[in-house]
Amino acid sequence: MNNLYTYISQINKVDSRDSALDSIHIVNSVRQDNSYQELEGKIEAYEILYSFNNGVTIQCSTEAEQFEVNPQVCPECWISYQVITDLADNPIKPHRKNFINHCQQAFWLKMNSAQ
Repeated sequence: MNNLYTYISQINKVDSRDSALDSIHIVNSVRQDNSYQELEGKIEAYEILYSFNNGVTIQCSTEAEQFEVNPQVCPECWISYQVITDLADNPIKPHRKNFINHCQQAFWLKMNSAQ
């Protein structure tokens, strides 16, 4: 349970063979909407603070421009996960993970689930 992948998998409800996923779960989440309007269009931005049953807290920040989506292209979107509250005796690594779109995040989750 010291791998950030374990927590990001729980947040994204990824099926995995990782037995650590069976012992942790989200007990609370708080979403803060930070969306705003620009000349080019609306920017959807939000932060979600996830609390887990073992005391770990992870913040997920997402920002994406709202525009017409082409199904052939994965739209740019900034996603960041950061450990806010750690396990004192078993620190989570890495402490931060960033993605530039949902496709990159899905690929990273798939590659890590195979390990």
